[in-house]
Amino acid sequence: MRLRMRWRIAALLTTAALITLLLSLALSSRSGTPIPPAATPCEDVFPGCHATRLPNLILTGSQTSGAFKSVDGFSLKSIISFDEALRRAGGGWNDAKTVQVVLGSADATPLRWGTGWRLYYGIEWTGICVPSHGPYLPTPPPGVSPLPRPSCFATTWGTVIDATTGVFVVEGT
Repeated sequence: MRLRMRWRIAALLTTAALITLLLSLALSSRSGTPIPPAATPCEDVFPGCHATRLPNLILTGSQTSGAFKSVDGFSLKSIISFDEALRRAGGGWNDAKTVQVVLGSADATPLRWGTGWRLYYGIEWTGICVPSHGPYLPTPPPGVSPLPRPSCFATTWGTVIDATTGVFVVEGT
């Protein structure tokens, strides 16, 4: 009788340990790293965009991108979507090769984007053609033909959108 009781207690303790382990795994997966939604093709967000849409990115842990830091500790429940951020950034770069939307946090005060830490979307366009202005090459010496001025420079262009309000913040190279 005592042997049977010991087996029942051992089985009960093993079952309790297994349930505890499974619950802890389930809870940790819920509070883990946020997974961004799949990137919608750029042309589906606004017509005329032919840029290859790179995967959406949510900065976590020690990840950074420019002025952006991790979103750890912020609630992501009341923010606009990645596609909406791209839509609000505008579709003026029809010649872009790629576009990527990144969600991160930044201290708005030193950046003059407002006050305190906030969530922002950064939209990065690569391979765009920015028109060249002003003197690009020095004037050649007399008798030497000038080199042709490039009509544009291929570069990267970034736009920042407030992730909570959807308001345009800043853009540039």
